[in-house]
Amino acid sequence: MIFTAANYTINLDNGGSWTGGGLTIGSTNTVITFIGTANTHLNATATWTVAAGSTLILDDTRQSFDAAGTVKGFNWNSRSATFAGGGTFNFQTPFGCNSTAVNTENNPGGVVNLLMNPVTSTASAGTYSGGFTLTAGTLNFASAGSAEAFYGFTAPSVCNQWRDD
Repeated sequence: MIFTAANYTINLDNGGSWTGGGLTIGSTNTVITFIGTANTHLNATATWTVAAGSTLILDDTRQSFDAAGTVKGFNWNSRSATFAGGGTFNFQTPFGCNSTAVNTENNPGGVVNLLMNPVTSTASAGTYSGGFTLTAGTLNFASAGSAEAFYGFTAPSVCNQWRDD
């Protein structure tokens, strides 16, 4: 399927495993939004590539992120993901829900915007405990809730590297 220079909304309410290694938005001026509440989840390490000038918005609300279950997102299923391509990734919901895997931003010229809602209870660890590596690109804590994006991390599962090449 080819997506070119338009806006698309894709409902992930089918559930099941997302296999095949990732996602590529190769065109510019394209906005794709993922929504849904079913248990669609990664089943393999994935690279999500968004071309410069395009945007991927993830607004799936299936998997609990916080101990209280009030903040939810896509089920990462303890699979690593790399965000690449020079485009924009808008996480309206948290990335890393239900994950002990390390995610990586290797997105020269691109940005990952964290836009999640605030966590109401940080009394126990969140469901994203794997880690995050910033190799290239910008990581933007774009909402008040995004300050808690990594609150589930404990040593040695910490933010591994912060640099912008």
